[in-house]
Amino acid sequence: MRHRRGFTLIELIVVVIVLGILLAIVVPRLLGSTNDSNAQLIVKSVKDIRDAVAMAKLKCLAAINSAAGSVGVDTQALLSTLWGDSCQVLSPNAFTVDSSGFARVKDFGIQTDYQNANNLLVVNIDCQGNNDICNKVRDQLNSMYGGSSCPNPPNNGFLTCNLSI
Repeated sequence: MRHRRGFTLIELIVVVIVLGILLAIVVPRLLGSTNDSNAQLIVKSVKDIRDAVAMAKLKCLAAINSAAGSVGVDTQALLSTLWGDSCQVLSPNAFTVDSSGFARVKDFGIQTDYQNANNLLVVNIDCQGNNDICNKVRDQLNSMYGGSSCPNPPNNGFLTCNLSI
């Protein structure tokens, strides 16, 4: 009787099927955790900007009011006020602002407009077309700042929220 070494075709097929099932379970979970961490990063950045605006209102209301007026300002003007000489409540290196007026956070963008008359920080978030990340951000911001902070679902990977200051 000869002893065969190696695996039979059936054994190899079973191993491939088991590996396929494991990959089908593990890969979506890994992608989901990546979306979770990106959403956390965006939420933290939005919270940092919102907290900086609130701190600036307490620390140097005149600087914010002159930058904002009653209509609002774009991200560049708001952030330069928040980290400028007269009102430094945010590190100058905290965000870079691109030519479209979005503060860049990893691959994502945050655009702000402080409306002095309403004590409102309007935040537009560019989730790079990923509505799953936008929905996670929306859920977290709604739970942090009230259920109506981000009233509308994301639209083509963009989300708009109104945060009271």
